[in-house]
Amino acid sequence: MLDEVSAPTLDYPASMHGAQRAVLQFAGSTVDGEPSAVYPPLLQSAVRY
Repeated sequence: MLDEVSAPTLDYPASMHGAQRAVLQFAGSTVDGEPSAVYPPLLQSAVRY
């Protein structure tokens, strides 16, 4: 309960951490037991450069 009350409010780029970071960094892989999603634009086409 104290963690929630004392947690700081963080500005950008803190929002890039968490689920969004995992999507961009791990692209659907499971790392240390934590699964990530695939970045949606990657699902739209099989073309890779």
